[in-house]
Amino acid sequence: MSRSSKSRPNKQRTQKPRLTARSTSRNPRAIQNRQPRLIAFSAFYLGVALLAVIQTRNTEFAFYLVSLAVIIAAVLWLDRRIQFSPAVMWCLSIWAALHLAGGLMPLPPGWPYDGDHAVWYSGWIIPGILKYDHLVHAFGFGTAAVAALQGMRPSSVRYTRPSLGQAISASLVGCGLGSVNEILEFIATRISPETNVGGYENTAFDLVSNLVGTVLAMAVVKFVR
Repeated sequence: MSRSSKSRPNKQRTQKPRLTARSTSRNPRAIQNRQPRLIAFSAFYLGVALLAVIQTRNTEFAFYLVSLAVIIAAVLWLDRRIQFSPAVMWCLSIWAALHLAGGLMPLPPGWPYDGDHAVWYSGWIIPGILKYDHLVHAFGFGTAAVAALQGMRPSSVRYTRPSLGQAISASLVGCGLGSVNEILEFIATRISPETNVGGYENTAFDLVSNLVGTVLAMAVVKFVR
């Protein structure tokens, strides 16, 4: 028998398993290990907000915390299937932190504000034109539109520039999620007699801020990236 005909053992190289969308959807630990700092940051401000709600016995923000916990669970469930970009996940978490801070943090003495509660949400940045609330709405639902865009596109082209139709669709999804937020705020007014939600004008400003935020976000994704 010749040497060439002898069977030689095949050496198989051991490769480290790659983190794919399918593997992370079946392994919850993969998501946790992907962004431990994000999880720690989110847990920190949620814990601080919970302590503030317990101390003040604020039923409005107790409702918001429960709603936020449901939303966070939904985002994590979607992330296991879609794998949002780290930037989107961080922006969503920062948005939640800004939202909670807006209702719990008092304004400095003498700062102009609208309504009966001197908290960040009521504070004017440009008196009569722009409030902290408007900026948070624009930032948050602009981020939601980017998340929607990533969710509706295949992974192979997820981070490329979208078509005009995709950008418009994602912007409309962001505005739709903003409308759901207004419904939650209306429910809060039914649960707690004293809220800082505001009236019709506040709702209209919120919706306009949502639209501005989603349009700006889609403009950045389409033309600047």
